[in-house]
Amino acid sequence: MFKGIGIIFSVLLIVVLAGGYFALRQNQTQHFQPSVRQTPTPVNEPVKLQVYEDEVFLKKSEAVIGGTIENISNESLARLQVTIKLQRRNGQEELKTVPLLGVTDLAPRARGNYSLRIPTGLWDSAKVVSVAPFDANITYNFKSKPGRERPAEPPPASIQRTVIVERTKPRPKGEEFINTPDNPVIIR
Repeated sequence: MFKGIGIIFSVLLIVVLAGGYFALRQNQTQHFQPSVRQTPTPVNEPVKLQVYEDEVFLKKSEAVIGGTIENISNESLARLQVTIKLQRRNGQEELKTVPLLGVTDLAPRARGNYSLRIPTGLWDSAKVVSVAPFDANITYNFKSKPGRERPAEPPPASIQRTVIVERTKPRPKGEEFINTPDNPVIIR
């Protein structure tokens, strides 16, 4: 009889724990939904921009996301800004908007650079999602290509060291290896 009560109690405990787990999980997913702003939809026009996305590189405790934008159309594009989608390590997404560095207007065949610095520990990936003027509700169609590769990082100075290995002293007769390159022996 006690065995039956123990089994019923353990099954009831498992059901309560599983229910609590699923309730907390649903609460977490509702609470931490990605806060992604709606980006304006691209106008049905030909591709006007070429985006070269550089490989992300580390600079101290920050990741530097950057690249180059080239105007491949025959018209001048004014007041450009780049919207980058950042993927957090916990699955959340966030949009960051950055202006072009130095110049925001691009003449035909001109190039402009963009750059964004973020803390390294929080983010998993980054991708350019739109290029648009500051004040308009349109985005320009663009093609994305890989940009510059990450520069090679030198090894830390603390790892670079010279190791001097002393030769071992010869062993007395009887304790040395029999079959060596200097003393080959055929074993049959």
